[in-house]
Amino acid sequence: MHFPIYIIYLGLMLLMGLTHKSRYFIYTKTLCSIAFVTIACLTKGLGYLFGIAMAFFALGDFLLVFKREKMKHGIIAFIVGNLVMIGIFSLYLKLMPYQFILPVVAMIILTILDEKGIVVLEEDRPYVFVYSFILALAFFSTVVMAVTYNHPFFNVLALGYGLYFVSDLFELAYVYVPASPKWIGAIVLTLYYIGMLLIALSVMLA
Repeated sequence: MHFPIYIIYLGLMLLMGLTHKSRYFIYTKTLCSIAFVTIACLTKGLGYLFGIAMAFFALGDFLLVFKREKMKHGIIAFIVGNLVMIGIFSLYLKLMPYQFILPVVAMIILTILDEKGIVVLEEDRPYVFVYSFILALAFFSTVVMAVTYNHPFFNVLALGYGLYFVSDLFELAYVYVPASPKWIGAIVLTLYYIGMLLIALSVMLA
């Protein structure tokens, strides 16, 4: 059932790359986001819950097209989406203190980068800090579930979240590091959309 859909999704990713510097980019990017939400929702049960979380990701992704003008609104949408995901993960995993190791490390590193002026967060500072903490917690939770259960659902989910997490590390450099190279944007899009596809498809294995 999902085979034609994710083939279409990969085609949309290619189209998005081809239109990256044109006025059509916002449309192809939005179509990609709608596609990964649709893939998740086509799996009944847990897929609907994933679809809700990923709909917030899609909204955040749309808002980020407008860059700094809508940046904080896009970040808030991603925060909500990840909180929904953490709520879903709580069905399988009780939140334990060690799951906060990566979020705390992320906060320390981000604070150092901010204080040294390596990243220039300006008015986005509180939103970026909250988002970094929540995303790191969600990602580390998927890793813990993958190690705990060693099941294809959790393994693919952790891989998808890992790509999403790494894409946002590049996004941090792309948006907030002055004079960052433009090719970083291509890495961000590639890792993020493949990550979203894997997260959506992982529900099939639950």
